[in-house]
Amino acid sequence: MENMEIANAEVTEIANTGNAVYGFAASYDLSTEAGQIAAFNAGVASDYKLSDFAGKTIVMTAWLVEPIEAVNQLTGELENRPHIVITDADGATYEAQSVGLYQALQRLKAIRPVIDADNPATIEIINRKVRLGSMLTFKLIG
Repeated sequence: MENMEIANAEVTEIANTGNAVYGFAASYDLSTEAGQIAAFNAGVASDYKLSDFAGKTIVMTAWLVEPIEAVNQLTGELENRPHIVITDADGATYEAQSVGLYQALQRLKAIRPVIDADNPATIEIINRKVRLGSMLTFKLIG
C-alpha cells in the first residue's frame, strides 16, 4: 500500500458508509498522531454525559461526530444516530446522542470552521423541549 499524505483541514470529514445518515466529522487535527489519539479516545471513553450539563457553559476546544446504530425506543427499529463528543479547555470530554447537537455543530462549523485550543468556542448547553421529549443543543456565547 502506498504512503498517502493527509492534507490539513479545518474540519475533517469522512463520507458516509452504508446506510448511515451521519458521517464522521471532527475538529481534531487528524494529520497528527496526537490528534488521532485524542479523537479516538474521545469517541470511546468520554468523561461525562452532556445532558448532565444543561444550563452550564463549556469552553469547547474540539468536537467529534460519529455515526452509531441504536434501537428507536418508540418503534423498536434500528436507526442511525449522531454520537457527539465535545472536549473542553481542561481536556474533559462530554458525550451525547443528539440530532439537535449535530445540527448546532453543523451551523457552528459553517461560521467558525476552526475550533481548537487557540480558537475555542464558549457554548451554553441547552435541553429544549420538543414534541416527543427533549433535545440537546447549544447556544454560542463566545
